[in-house]
Amino acid sequence: MASFINLWRRMSHFGVRTDMPEHLQKATMLFNQIMRIFGLVIILASITISIVFHLPTISWLLVGMLPLVAITLFLTLRGKIFVGATLFSIATPIYFLITSIYTKTQGIGIDLGLYFAPRNAILIAALLPAVVFGFKNIRNVIFSILTGVICYSFYDYAHSLFGVSAFQLIQVPKYYIIMIISGGGVFIIPLLITLFLQDISKTYEDRLKAQNTLIEKQKEEIQAQNEYTQSQNQIISKQFNDIKDSIHYAKRIQTAVLPSTNYLQHFLFEHFVLFLPKDIVSGDFFWLKKTKINENECVILVAADCTGHGVPGAFMSILGVTLLNEIVRNTAITKASQLLDELRVQIKMSLQQTGEKGEQQDGMDIAVCIINTQNLQMNFAGAHNPCWIFRAMNNEQLFTINYSLFTLEADRMPVGVFIREKSFTEQNIQLQSGDIFYIFSDGFHSQAGGEKNLPLKSKNFKRILSEICHLPMLEQKQILENEFNKWKGEYSQTDDVLVMAVKV
Repeated sequence: MASFINLWRRMSHFGVRTDMPEHLQKATMLFNQIMRIFGLVIILASITISIVFHLPTISWLLVGMLPLVAITLFLTLRGKIFVGATLFSIATPIYFLITSIYTKTQGIGIDLGLYFAPRNAILIAALLPAVVFGFKNIRNVIFSILTGVICYSFYDYAHSLFGVSAFQLIQVPKYYIIMIISGGGVFIIPLLITLFLQDISKTYEDRLKAQNTLIEKQKEEIQAQNEYTQSQNQIISKQFNDIKDSIHYAKRIQTAVLPSTNYLQHFLFEHFVLFLPKDIVSGDFFWLKKTKINENECVILVAADCTGHGVPGAFMSILGVTLLNEIVRNTAITKASQLLDELRVQIKMSLQQTGEKGEQQDGMDIAVCIINTQNLQMNFAGAHNPCWIFRAMNNEQLFTINYSLFTLEADRMPVGVFIREKSFTEQNIQLQSGDIFYIFSDGFHSQAGGEKNLPLKSKNFKRILSEICHLPMLEQKQILENEFNKWKGEYSQTDDVLVMAVKV
């Protein structure tokens, strides 16, 4: 029984939308129920009349109402409830009138309420929109009632043409009883059914109201959460913008401590610097200082890669620049290896590194070149970062210029605390006019990209430099940047990039 009631309730909800007014939702559910009961009554009545009273013609006439019921329910499902109810209330009286006259012309007779039942049903059908929907759509209600009254009035006249009148039938006791039964049945039975359906509808409505109340409460909670989320997003957005503004200001400070373009042009030969921070500020830095070593004019050139990138790397880069300035100003530096040894001591002191297990391992990879500008003697020392020198070699037979590569290897240890510390190695090379040397961080050749998202690798970086080293400095820089972006593609930059090139 419970499953039948649940099924009945779900079927009653056909055509009901949440955006409908509440009274229209109730009316739609009630109308759905009445139509389904009307269809069941037609089926049962047609079977009973055919089997018990042996009037198959009457049965088929009743079954002819089912398409009208189906059309009415279809219109209800499509949300056209007033159209469906009006169609039913107009078509039903006309149908009853036509079928009643038809039965008389066929000589079927008027026994068993064939006169009174259709006549009373005409009024019920005409009043259906008013009963179900009240007077929310007064035009449809008036139109259906007017149709019913016309059909009701014409009903007696049409039958009188065939010698049958209601007054004559009332005088016959058996027809009088038939009138009472048919009239009472037509009015009382639908009334009882309607009351039963309304009770079921009320239970369903109460449950629906409870669900709607819960939904409204949940909507309010969701709205409150959304408002809270929006407020938090605004706070986070403001904090993000503040942090971003601070980092942009930090970039200005970092840019100020790095050698300017004019400063580089004043003390260096032909050169370029490709400097591509991963974030706004960089853990890579370059540094240049002109000084006297043993009465010789020298230029100290540094390319460094600090631990980390972004803000932490930028702090380390500022520390590195500061310490380099202090060392060169206060210490009698004569060799690149001596500069790295002293820089390691200063970094360990600044970061309070003792070499104990578990402490921070911050430091930097660095390449240092000290160039005697008078005799072009270069002294080099490196921590992980080497120096590559390309030298032009004339081929007189082929009238071409080839470039040979000289590599000044770096020590495999950083400038900072290390498990097996030793003094950095010193290397010397006599530069020649036309030599081009490169010092760099690992950001370029460690960038992931390509079809398989793999690092570019050092050998490919070396190949690119060998192919462009004969070109003007600015053109080399542009090609390197294009090659880097091409390899990176749609992937993110993985590290800061620094490449310095100097042509003697």
